[in-house]
Parts: sequence; structure tokens; C-alpha cells
Amino acid sequence: STTPGLNEPVAVPSHKQRATLEELAQQTITNRLVHIVEVPTESDGYIRQKTFLDCDIIGPAIIYPGRVEFVEMVFEVAGNTIESIIWTPNPDAPQVLGVIGVDMCRFNRGRFINLGFTGSPESLEGFRTQIQGLGPPPPTGQ
Repeated sequence: STTPGLNEPVAVPSHKQRATLEELAQQTITNRLVHIVEVPTESDGYIRQKTFLDCDIIGPAIIYPGRVEFVEMVFEVAGNTIESIIWTPNPDAPQVLGVIGVDMCRFNRGRFINLGFTGSPESLEGFRTQIQGLGPPPPTGQ
């Protein structure tokens, strides 16, 4: 059993069924194994206005979260640190390409597996704060 927040990766296969393309096109996806690269995006590469309830969200991929709510989610990280899933973009780049944008979405009671997150320095700091608030604080000395 895992608690919301940061958890080491586990080799426990998901008992959830893989979401079909029809299910992925719905506004709410419930109790499914979701390969994030299969979720339909708009022309600008963003997934918008979706709710993922009790889903395992699977990579590999890098997500660029916008206005996103994470509720009771488990983030699989290495070394008990959120920094293992944070990808800081090159400050000299005019924009970030090759990522999956996620905006106006809600992730509730699920897991993020083999996923990284990127964004502006300000949004990444907010992400760190929000995620670290989901579960127990990291051990002292971290």
C-alpha cells in the first residue's frame, strides 16, 4: 500500500485495465491504466479538461502541467526526492517542445509512474510545494 505524496517506484503491476481509445476521449476516465501519450491532445499538444479518477498514469513522458489539481496522488520518485521527476527547461530556449501539456485537469487517487514534470521556474516551485504537501515530509537531511 502506498500513501499520497512521494514514493519509491514499486514493481507491483497495475491491476487496472488499460484505457481504450474510446475511454481516453471521454472527459472523465476512471480506474484505468492510462498511457499518457495515448490521451488525445488538442492541436497545441495539450490535454485539457479531463478528470483522471483512480487511474495509474504511465510514461515514459514529460508533462508540462498548467492549471492542474493533484488530489491524493502518488508520485513515484527515485531516492525519495521530488528532484528525480523534475526537468528544468533550458532558460535560453524560447519555448519547451516535445512535452505533453496538461491544463484544466484533475488527477485524483492514482499513481504517476515513470513520468517527469517540467515548466517555468515559478510553476516548478509551486509544483514542488503542492506535491510535497500531499504526503509525509521527506526524511531530515534531504
